[in-house]
Amino acid sequence: MRELNSFIMNENLDLPDPDSCTFRTHPLFRHLTDDELQDISFNKITETYKRGSIIYSEGNRMKGFYCVQSGIIKIYKTGFDGKEQIIRFAQHGDLIGYRSVVSNEPACTTTEVLEAAVLFHIPTNILLKLVKTNGNFAVELMKLTCKELG
Repeated sequence: MRELNSFIMNENLDLPDPDSCTFRTHPLFRHLTDDELQDISFNKITETYKRGSIIYSEGNRMKGFYCVQSGIIKIYKTGFDGKEQIIRFAQHGDLIGYRSVVSNEPACTTTEVLEAAVLFHIPTNILLKLVKTNGNFAVELMKLTCKELG
């Protein structure tokens, strides 16, 4: 597992079974072939975060998106006055960061861990490859984006 400052070092946190990833049950991924699911499974990185950790910040370039396996994540924007405007909370089964990956733009939100969390990080190249090669996946991603923006 990669080492980052925000990772949990010696905290007792139940790690999910690698095969229990939400991408196997999430509606976005229901049209993927076994090979595509295996590609995600092989390339995902399990990351654990402690309470108060920042997963990504506004203005940062995204290197992938995240599947929340456990914990609670606050997604917010910082106003001109420095105050946080909460956009939403993410928890088990939610995807975060994918819009910035698809648009190839810096993150427009910041994500903070409110409750110790386990996330699967899926690299940008995997998401973009699925969008280019699997039309049904691309349509589901578009639906998810529209729903979230609504």
